[in-house]
Amino acid sequence: MTGVVLTVIIPAYNAEKYLPQCLDSVIGQTLKDIEVICVDDGSTDGSASVLQAYAQKDSRISVLTQGNSGQSAARNRALEKAKGAYVQFLDADDWLDPDCCRVLSGQAAAGKLDMLSMAAVSYEEESGRYVREPFYNFYYLTGGGETALLSRDECLQHWWEMAPSAALTIYRTDFLRANNLRFEEGLKFEDCLFFKQALFAADRVGVNRQAFYFRRKHAESTINNGGRHYLDWFDVNAKIHALAEAQGIDRRQKDRWLFSTVNYSLRLYRGIRKEYQKEFFYKAKRFFAEFSPAGGWTVPKPWRNFVYCLLLAPNYFCFRLLCLLPKKTYAKKVGVRILGLKLKYKNGRCKCSL
Repeated sequence: MTGVVLTVIIPAYNAEKYLPQCLDSVIGQTLKDIEVICVDDGSTDGSASVLQAYAQKDSRISVLTQGNSGQSAARNRALEKAKGAYVQFLDADDWLDPDCCRVLSGQAAAGKLDMLSMAAVSYEEESGRYVREPFYNFYYLTGGGETALLSRDECLQHWWEMAPSAALTIYRTDFLRANNLRFEEGLKFEDCLFFKQALFAADRVGVNRQAFYFRRKHAESTINNGGRHYLDWFDVNAKIHALAEAQGIDRRQKDRWLFSTVNYSLRLYRGIRKEYQKEFFYKAKRFFAEFSPAGGWTVPKPWRNFVYCLLLAPNYFCFRLLCLLPKKTYAKKVGVRILGLKLKYKNGRCKCSL
């Protein structure tokens, strides 16, 4: 390949204290034929100054500025200007292994891939721990090896299992443009939707189990602030369901995706701020009523009783009561009494009575 091999796109909003580590990891890549497009999304801290300082030191870095329009708008704007054969998205509070761009672009070119996903390590800022999370491991796709190439049929078979993170994948730029793939603006969890859209459009997909990407977990990140945007989770998954329908995904695969969606929904509920919890519950209830598995919301394993009973509670009041129960305790019972009220779980329904 000649010219720019890979474009790294970095949207930044109030990330002043994280940008130096992020940018150092990019300009220090062993692959030198890269360009870096940074987009300052209306930051109110010193992010713009940090970006400009790095751009002055390294001609491969360009900086775009815009009013606060969100990560999707920033990524889309940079994507329009990308000159690299491949594109990679990097969050401003994360960073890359020095060999990331070289290894992945080389593997993608050799395999003529439309997209190539990598593993990741999570850095927990509060504890200082590095955690290799199974969700970002791809062990099940490589058979224990380091890499794997997936046919279109294999992509459709494993579509629900692959970690839906736009940042953990490099994409062939012409592939994105040919399929008019862009991030939906005004919506959170947009990277999940973008990844699934790309996966369903791709003919050749690869995975690499080497952890080239470092995800920073900290209280200030958007995904951890418990805001109202958590409610977008269900809008995004309704769109993903429509994509799966259009692809003719069989019912068993869609059901497995739905069960995984339930579990993550409960994680979000526990993290959302109190003032949005009731709205979140009813939105979840409507979503899982509309997109229920073929056999209904059964409980295939005891440890799942608590999760599914929460979603099947008849109202928010019963839901809150069930939240008081330890998971392992409730898994052993189908009927309990709390504060004088009898809660009974039977045949996929939770009933509340005196």
